[in-house]
Amino acid sequence: MKRRLLLICLLGLAPVALRAQNAKGAGSIAGGGQVMNPVNPQHSVTLTWTASTTSGITGYNVYRSTTNGGPYTQVTSTPVTGTTYTDTSVTALTTYYYVVTALVGSSQSGYSSQASAPVP
Repeated sequence: MKRRLLLICLLGLAPVALRAQNAKGAGSIAGGGQVMNPVNPQHSVTLTWTASTTSGITGYNVYRSTTNGGPYTQVTSTPVTGTTYTDTSVTALTTYYYVVTALVGSSQSGYSSQASAPVP
């Protein structure tokens, strides 16, 4: 499932688009996903976003929830320096809701708009 959502940032940070895509799990995935080992399935959700154009961005934090609208828990232990993150600690038959924040030094923006990813 792909959704493009805008990051509404504090600190005057430029907007960032967040997409949840490629939710993978046991069985086949519509659109050409692969079949995983049903005895020990591997599940993941890949998030991508457009980099902020604000100068001085030092990274992004990724947060998730299993409840639409949060509360969110940070899933990244260190800031992501690129614009892609794969969450491998997800469970089958669960929908996850993600937001990201942008960092400039020790300052953090507000949450982006939410992206959702149902894991098969």
